[in-house]
Amino acid sequence: MLVDPVMEEDRYLESCSTDDIRVRGTRVGVEHVLEAYLAGSLPEEIALEFPTVTLEQVHGTIVWYLRNRAEADRYLERWRARARRGRSEQSQAGQPDLIRRLRQLE
Repeated sequence: MLVDPVMEEDRYLESCSTDDIRVRGTRVGVEHVLEAYLAGSLPEEIALEFPTVTLEQVHGTIVWYLRNRAEADRYLERWRARARRGRSEQSQAGQPDLIRRLRQLE
């Protein structure tokens, strides 16, 4: 049984499902904030990159990550795996006919 990785009392995050954790009140997934943080961005830079997320929410997301690193890392790996599968499926599907015809006109 998967446990909800976001505690009810967490005021910065909301769990839409075990594989969809967002910054509360926004459509920004924690994976985007955490990927920027793990790449070396400062919290202030992350807040500027995502205008709907406050600096306080960025800090709250980072604190959640640091407190729950093992679960958060598993979440991020599942997210990365889904993204890789999606890119692979998209490239295998090829270009839609309309895009192919438009490129032929160039």
